[in-house]
Amino acid sequence: MTPVLNYLNLVPPFASLTLAGFKMREHPREKRWAMFLVVSLLIIVTVILTQNFLEWSGQSFTLRYDEFLFRLDQPFGQPSFAMARIAEHIPQLYSLSMFAYCGLYGALSAVIGFYFLTQPIREVKIVLRTFLLTLLALFCYILLPASGPLYAFGRFPKEPVFAPRILHLTAPPNCMPSVHLTVALLILYFLWPWKPSRIFGAVYVLLIAFAALASGEHYFVDLLLAFPFTAVLLYLGGSSIPQGGTDILRDNAR
Repeated sequence: MTPVLNYLNLVPPFASLTLAGFKMREHPREKRWAMFLVVSLLIIVTVILTQNFLEWSGQSFTLRYDEFLFRLDQPFGQPSFAMARIAEHIPQLYSLSMFAYCGLYGALSAVIGFYFLTQPIREVKIVLRTFLLTLLALFCYILLPASGPLYAFGRFPKEPVFAPRILHLTAPPNCMPSVHLTVALLILYFLWPWKPSRIFGAVYVLLIAFAALASGEHYFVDLLLAFPFTAVLLYLGGSSIPQGGTDILRDNAR
């Protein structure tokens, strides 16, 4: 499994901690910066705890429905296996996509930091609440555990031939929905008001989707389910796209 916990994920939260510390020294009475510091710490703790939970659940509960998800992918032409074969022929694209994939939570924390620096606290809270709700995926993993074609089929990306049956695996059961794609879609959504960021967000979503499939971490149905799952999170989080991104900058200029 591509580890969620890695240096790419930890550098932005630690950078946020440093920045929040400087801001607190400059503006000791502003609660925004204390909140920024606490959130940066919580991101680090959440990433560590989530990784440990997935590893523990992978060892403790071995029931997996991978072969059924494989069958659900059949009408789409098995995109995971197809993308893996493309990755073998274009290793540079695969390396770039995996760089984006491994740095997902670093990108998330960078977006949160950007909102703390530029947006009203109302919008910051919406972003925080929506990203926090992605943890609901852990309940989905318990209800429908699957680990991905890389772990279920030893000859991946060679396609297996079988009758669907329940498997027993010790790999983390973090397939459906794809939280990586969900977070990437949320990043695109929250960066949408700024035109240069739209391009970054759209490319980032494509890279995450390619990496999720080509690495064998996910089935195509996992990615499909990420779209309605993201919509539900946005609804529960009370999200509305902010109107500009310069509210605080304008306030400070007055």
